[in-house]
Amino acid sequence: MEVFHEKTELLDEAPDMPAEQKAKYVGIALEKSERLEMLINELFEITRYHTAAV
Repeated sequence: MEVFHEKTELLDEAPDMPAEQKAKYVGIALEKSERLEMLINELFEITRYHTAAV
């Protein structure tokens, strides 16, 4: 996750990238990071369920 965050910061700070293109890629990165967060939370939920069942 840290690498993803760092790469997104680099993208956001890119001085030579047009603002429209930057906004597009930052938006994609945010969308994907939200999806990743949801998947990680689901994994933790499943793990807690299986741990409690044992």
